[in-house]
Amino acid sequence: MRTQHRGVALITALLIVAAAGIMSASIVYWHLASLSRTSNLLAVAQLREYQHGLDQWAISILRRDARETSYDHSGEPWSAPIPPIVIPEGQLGGRLSDLNGRFNINALIRTDGQVDEVMLARLRRLLATLNLNPLLADAIADWVDEDSTPRRDGAEDNVYLRRTPAYRAANQAMRHISELRSVAGVNDAVFAQLAPFVAALPQGTSINVNTAPNEVLMSLDDAFSRSLAESLGENGRRSFSNLDEFTEHPGVLLLALTPDKLAGLSTQSQFFLAEAVVDINDVVARFETIYRRQGQTVTRMWSWPAPIQMPPLDDPAATGYASPQ
Repeated sequence: MRTQHRGVALITALLIVAAAGIMSASIVYWHLASLSRTSNLLAVAQLREYQHGLDQWAISILRRDARETSYDHSGEPWSAPIPPIVIPEGQLGGRLSDLNGRFNINALIRTDGQVDEVMLARLRRLLATLNLNPLLADAIADWVDEDSTPRRDGAEDNVYLRRTPAYRAANQAMRHISELRSVAGVNDAVFAQLAPFVAALPQGTSINVNTAPNEVLMSLDDAFSRSLAESLGENGRRSFSNLDEFTEHPGVLLLALTPDKLAGLSTQSQFFLAEAVVDINDVVARFETIYRRQGQTVTRMWSWPAPIQMPPLDDPAATGYASPQ
């Protein structure tokens, strides 16, 4: 009997020790989890502060640029690349680019809601220049036009409702260029190739001939060659102070471009894209912000996590930030 009691006591003691061990492990686990959550919350707060700082920098440099010049080109301070900036426990960097240098997808639709055939032809030429299928332009036009009638080479609800999951064509202006991923014929490879040359801006937005890539200029006319685009500026940089200087350039004059081919061009920019990367203790955040500048007033329009993978911070060509004076 005494032996049985000793056995029960031993088992009870072992159970108590096991329970204490489990409780201790649980306390340690929740303590570590709490520390991890606190650390993550602190990192997020820091990321937001750095994002706010970059936001203020962008507004400041764009305002300064508006005070100093009446036209925009890629040789200005806002476009100058700098190395990544070292911050406590990490680094940040990014680039500021001119969205007015890109083809505006929403320009495909006129104010009456119908497809602008001149702009559609321009998009087809851009696609061809990029070695993409020019017929994709019709599917893109169907995505942003107001009706549900597919163009000959386009796509409307008749295509998208057969997909899994099913969805409908937007039939309205794009809010973000990532909407292109939903358009028939646009896969990841096509999107990656096309995205740097297009934007989703308000209707009526002009293309800045100074900051437009060669491919966008070549979309103006079939005869607009790459060599001509490259010859319009020194080291690939164009700095026409007004549109007349551009149209009076000897190479452009030889093209005898009709007024419709020159529609929607300028040498001034309103919309700029800031792409930033902040790395704190291996917590990396990538985000985009679009600014609209009207005179010296700079408005922060949209901001969101970047859907496109940006180059590493240690790549000097990946950044386009300059310090405002």
